[in-house]
Amino acid sequence: AGAVDFAGPDYHAIAKLRATVADRTRTLGSEHEETLAARRALADELTDTWHFAGDIDRQREAEEERRAVLAIVQRQHGTDEPATFGDWEALAKACFGQYRYGQAVKEYGGLVSAMEGTFGPEDERTLQARQARAVCLTFLGEYGEAEQELRALIALRERVPETRNVASPPPLEEELSRVAYKRNLYSGWEDMMRRRIAEGEKERGLGHRRVAHDRLNLAQRLLIRERPEEALRELEIIQAHGQEALKVERALDREFDATLERTRWALAELEEEKSEGGQERPESGEEKPAAASAEGESAEGNGEVGSTE
Repeated sequence: AGAVDFAGPDYHAIAKLRATVADRTRTLGSEHEETLAARRALADELTDTWHFAGDIDRQREAEEERRAVLAIVQRQHGTDEPATFGDWEALAKACFGQYRYGQAVKEYGGLVSAMEGTFGPEDERTLQARQARAVCLTFLGEYGEAEQELRALIALRERVPETRNVASPPPLEEELSRVAYKRNLYSGWEDMMRRRIAEGEKERGLGHRRVAHDRLNLAQRLLIRERPEEALRELEIIQAHGQEALKVERALDREFDATLERTRWALAELEEEKSEGGQERPESGEEKPAAASAEGESAEGNGEVGSTE
């Protein structure tokens, strides 16, 4: 069987790739390199469909493929082998692409630890993975930790001359400025938004479209900060009192439905973690349903995290 290359957000291509994966699994085995290559190609195609068509289920499926492939290559090679790092980074990026910044931080954290043990703490690839983790921390809203990490990277590059010319997309100083900007922008944002919602309710009523917009923004922000229970409470208020606004504004209605679905996925994942004894998902390739979150920084958050290639 040859290499698989289907480009573009094409559902027919996805179907063909699924068939290819099934065929190679049956004839070559689930852990054969050509089977894994087909699964990676399927994940790429699913991700393209998410970017171009906004298909949430396809992005979740892409993460599940990434996670399954990583589990196999880690079983084959071990977690500290360079052969696993590309798939680990792809999984972290899949989490980031769904605005699941907390999970992306965990995956990049595991990748950084493995790279430090394999390549050393001052290797270019290790530094870029550290920067990618700092970017995820920024989008998660953990500005203090992100700033600390970026300053440590800047200090390291000043101290170790051979690291100064390492490509870092974007430059460390630029990323540090972004952290400061966002810290100022979102400082007190939640309290401000809650006051604005309360004032809107008093002046316009619970069901007014402006109030519904603000409440949806708050719910999405809470979801980004990994607080799905609180997000669901806000969404339930919209559901109970904002039906007229949802009927009038189709864009608001679509965004509400997508956010509610993401919130339910996040809650299901949280319940699953609790049922497993409160243990968090390991920073590696165990397959499990994914939850996505959006908004707040999602307009910016669709960008790239640093490459470790």
